[in-house]
Amino acid sequence: MGFLNHSTNNIVIDAVLTNKGREAIASTSGLSITKFALADEEVDYTIIKKYGRIVGKEKIEKNTPIFEASTSADLGLKYFLNDGDAQALGQQLQTFSLSLSTTNSVTGTTVTYSTNSQDGTTTFSIVITPGGTSTTLQQITLDSNYEYSYNTTFLSLQASTFTIEPAAKSLTQYHNSAGNLVLPITVKNGNGFEQTIFVTITFA
Repeated sequence: MGFLNHSTNNIVIDAVLTNKGREAIASTSGLSITKFALADEEVDYTIIKKYGRIVGKEKIEKNTPIFEASTSADLGLKYFLNDGDAQALGQQLQTFSLSLSTTNSVTGTTVTYSTNSQDGTTTFSIVITPGGTSTTLQQITLDSNYEYSYNTTFLSLQASTFTIEPAAKSLTQYHNSAGNLVLPITVKNGNGFEQTIFVTITFA
Protein backbone atom coordinates (compact mmCIF):
# COMPACT_ATOMS: atom_id res chain seq x y z
CA MET A 1 0.00 0.00 0.00
CA GLY A 2 1.31 3.47 -0.81
CA PHE A 3 0.18 7.09 -0.56
CA LEU A 4 -0.12 8.91 -3.87
CA ASN A 5 0.25 12.63 -4.64
CA HIS A 6 -2.21 14.59 -2.51
CA SER A 7 -1.60 18.09 -3.92
CA THR A 8 -5.39 18.52 -4.11
CA ASN A 9 -5.54 18.05 -0.31
CA ASN A 10 -7.04 14.61 -0.81
CA ILE A 11 -5.31 11.52 0.54
CA VAL A 12 -5.16 8.82 -2.13
CA ILE A 13 -4.04 5.32 -1.24
CA ASP A 14 -2.76 2.84 -3.81
CA ALA A 15 -3.27 -0.69 -2.50
CA VAL A 16 -2.10 -3.88 -4.23
CA LEU A 17 -3.15 -7.32 -3.06
CA THR A 18 -0.47 -9.91 -2.51
CA ASN A 19 -0.93 -13.51 -3.60
CA LYS A 20 -1.97 -14.29 -0.03
CA GLY A 21 -4.60 -11.56 -0.18
CA ARG A 22 -6.00 -12.83 -3.47
CA GLU A 23 -6.19 -16.33 -2.00
CA ALA A 24 -8.14 -14.95 0.95
CA ILE A 25 -10.64 -13.15 -1.31
CA ALA A 26 -11.14 -16.33 -3.32
CA SER A 27 -11.74 -18.41 -0.19
CA THR A 28 -15.16 -18.93 1.36
CA SER A 29 -14.26 -16.87 4.44
CA GLY A 30 -13.14 -13.87 2.38
CA LEU A 31 -10.56 -11.20 3.22
CA SER A 32 -10.69 -9.70 6.70
CA ILE A 33 -8.13 -6.99 7.49
CA THR A 34 -7.40 -6.79 11.23
CA LYS A 35 -3.94 -5.17 11.35
CA PHE A 36 -1.90 -2.65 9.44
CA ALA A 37 1.71 -1.49 9.52
CA LEU A 38 3.42 1.74 8.47
CA ALA A 39 6.98 2.13 7.24
CA ASP A 40 9.17 5.04 6.14
CA GLU A 41 11.79 3.62 3.77
CA GLU A 42 11.58 6.62 1.44
CA VAL A 43 12.24 9.29 4.11
CA ASP A 44 15.78 10.70 4.35
CA TYR A 45 16.05 11.97 7.93
CA THR A 46 19.52 13.43 7.36
CA ILE A 47 17.67 16.36 5.75
CA ILE A 48 16.45 17.32 9.22
CA LYS A 49 20.05 17.31 10.50
CA LYS A 50 21.22 19.39 7.55
CA TYR A 51 18.46 22.02 7.36
CA GLY A 52 16.90 21.94 10.84
CA ARG A 53 13.48 20.71 11.94
CA ILE A 54 11.28 23.37 10.32
CA VAL A 55 12.95 23.70 6.90
CA GLY A 56 13.94 20.03 6.87
CA LYS A 57 10.39 18.88 7.52
CA GLU A 58 9.13 21.06 4.64
CA LYS A 59 11.79 19.67 2.27
CA ILE A 60 10.88 16.10 3.21
CA GLU A 61 7.17 16.74 2.64
CA LYS A 62 7.72 18.42 -0.76
CA ASN A 63 10.63 16.44 -2.20
CA THR A 64 10.31 12.90 -0.89
CA PRO A 65 9.34 10.44 -3.64
CA ILE A 66 6.46 8.20 -2.71
CA PHE A 67 6.96 4.48 -3.26
CA GLU A 68 4.37 2.64 -5.27
CA ALA A 69 2.57 -0.25 -3.66
CA SER A 70 4.53 -3.48 -3.76
CA THR A 71 3.31 -7.06 -3.48
CA SER A 72 6.50 -7.99 -1.63
CA ALA A 73 6.58 -7.11 2.06
CA ASP A 74 10.32 -7.85 2.07
CA LEU A 75 10.89 -5.00 -0.40
CA GLY A 76 8.34 -2.48 0.78
CA LEU A 77 8.33 -2.74 4.57
CA LYS A 78 11.73 -2.85 6.23
CA TYR A 79 11.72 0.07 8.65
CA PHE A 80 8.47 -0.08 10.57
CA LEU A 81 6.98 2.71 12.62
CA ASN A 82 5.95 1.67 16.11
CA ASP A 83 4.98 3.09 19.46
CA GLY A 84 8.32 2.43 21.15
CA ASP A 85 7.99 -1.33 21.25
CA ALA A 86 10.82 -2.79 19.17
CA GLN A 87 8.74 -5.90 18.53
CA ALA A 88 5.67 -3.97 17.37
CA LEU A 89 5.46 -4.25 13.59
CA GLY A 90 1.89 -3.07 13.28
CA GLN A 91 -1.12 -1.58 14.96
CA GLN A 92 -4.20 -3.51 15.94
CA LEU A 93 -7.37 -2.32 14.24
CA GLN A 94 -9.25 -2.04 17.51
CA THR A 95 -12.99 -1.42 17.54
CA PHE A 96 -15.03 -0.77 20.65
CA SER A 97 -18.53 -0.14 21.92
CA LEU A 98 -19.79 2.40 24.43
CA SER A 99 -22.16 2.07 27.36
CA LEU A 100 -22.94 3.87 30.59
CA SER A 101 -21.79 2.51 33.93
CA THR A 102 -24.45 0.76 35.98
CA THR A 103 -25.56 2.93 38.89
CA ASN A 104 -28.86 3.71 40.57
CA SER A 105 -29.28 6.82 38.40
CA VAL A 106 -28.53 5.09 35.07
CA THR A 107 -30.96 3.04 33.02
CA GLY A 108 -29.49 2.02 29.67
CA THR A 109 -28.39 5.34 28.17
CA THR A 110 -30.71 7.45 30.34
CA VAL A 111 -29.41 9.35 33.38
CA THR A 112 -31.75 10.73 36.06
CA TYR A 113 -30.31 14.06 37.17
CA SER A 114 -30.99 15.83 40.44
CA THR A 115 -29.30 18.93 41.80
CA ASN A 116 -29.18 17.20 45.18
CA SER A 117 -25.58 15.95 45.10
CA GLN A 118 -26.27 13.59 48.01
CA ASP A 119 -28.12 11.13 45.77
CA GLY A 120 -25.21 10.76 43.36
CA THR A 121 -27.17 11.59 40.23
CA THR A 122 -25.06 14.55 39.13
CA THR A 123 -22.39 12.29 37.60
CA PHE A 124 -22.06 9.26 35.33
CA SER A 125 -19.25 7.31 33.63
CA ILE A 126 -18.83 5.90 30.14
CA VAL A 127 -17.48 2.36 29.76
CA ILE A 128 -15.47 1.47 26.65
CA THR A 129 -15.56 -2.20 25.69
CA PRO A 130 -12.82 -2.95 23.13
CA GLY A 131 -13.58 -5.51 20.43
CA GLY A 132 -11.42 -6.63 17.52
CA THR A 133 -9.76 -10.01 17.24
CA SER A 134 -9.55 -10.68 20.96
CA THR A 135 -11.94 -13.35 22.24
CA THR A 136 -11.90 -11.85 25.74
CA LEU A 137 -13.36 -8.36 26.00
CA GLN A 138 -11.74 -6.08 28.52
CA GLN A 139 -13.78 -3.27 30.04
CA ILE A 140 -12.00 0.01 30.66
CA THR A 141 -13.25 3.49 31.47
CA LEU A 142 -12.54 6.57 29.39
CA ASP A 143 -8.81 7.38 29.58
CA SER A 144 -5.97 9.13 27.77
CA ASN A 145 -5.84 6.47 25.04
CA TYR A 146 -9.04 7.91 23.60
CA GLU A 147 -10.11 11.28 22.26
CA TYR A 148 -13.62 12.44 23.06
CA SER A 149 -15.95 15.26 22.15
CA TYR A 150 -19.03 16.43 24.04
CA ASN A 151 -21.04 19.58 24.76
CA THR A 152 -19.13 21.49 27.43
CA THR A 153 -22.17 23.65 28.18
CA PHE A 154 -23.91 20.70 29.79
CA LEU A 155 -21.09 18.31 30.71
CA SER A 156 -17.61 18.45 32.21
CA LEU A 157 -15.11 15.60 32.44
CA GLN A 158 -12.82 14.74 35.34
CA ALA A 159 -10.82 11.52 35.00
CA SER A 160 -13.40 9.00 33.76
CA THR A 161 -16.47 10.71 35.20
CA PHE A 162 -18.81 13.18 33.53
CA THR A 163 -20.46 15.81 35.70
CA ILE A 164 -23.82 17.22 34.60
CA GLU A 165 -23.74 21.01 34.74
CA PRO A 166 -26.70 22.99 36.17
CA ALA A 167 -27.23 24.47 32.69
CA ALA A 168 -28.57 21.08 31.62
CA LYS A 169 -31.66 21.75 33.68
CA SER A 170 -31.90 25.53 33.39
CA LEU A 171 -31.53 25.90 29.60
CA THR A 172 -34.93 24.43 28.80
CA GLN A 173 -34.80 25.65 25.19
CA TYR A 174 -32.49 22.71 24.50
CA HIS A 175 -34.88 20.12 25.96
CA ASN A 176 -36.92 17.89 23.68
CA SER A 177 -40.71 17.66 23.63
CA ALA A 178 -40.59 15.25 26.58
CA GLY A 179 -38.60 17.74 28.64
CA ASN A 180 -35.39 15.73 28.45
CA LEU A 181 -31.92 16.61 27.19
CA VAL A 182 -30.23 14.33 24.63
CA LEU A 183 -26.46 14.74 24.37
CA PRO A 184 -24.08 12.98 21.95
CA ILE A 185 -20.69 11.92 23.28
CA THR A 186 -18.20 10.77 20.62
CA VAL A 187 -15.13 8.70 21.46
CA LYS A 188 -12.23 8.00 19.05
CA ASN A 189 -9.27 5.65 19.48
CA GLY A 190 -5.76 5.81 18.03
CA ASN A 191 -6.80 3.97 14.86
CA GLY A 192 -9.36 6.67 14.05
CA PHE A 193 -12.30 4.37 14.85
CA GLU A 194 -15.05 6.29 16.61
CA GLN A 195 -18.38 5.62 18.24
CA THR A 196 -21.09 7.99 19.44
CA ILE A 197 -23.41 7.35 22.34
CA PHE A 198 -26.51 9.49 22.88
CA VAL A 199 -27.12 10.13 26.57
CA THR A 200 -30.63 11.14 27.62
CA ILE A 201 -30.80 13.23 30.79
CA THR A 202 -34.07 13.33 32.67
CA PHE A 203 -34.70 15.71 35.56
CA ALA A 204 -35.91 14.68 38.99
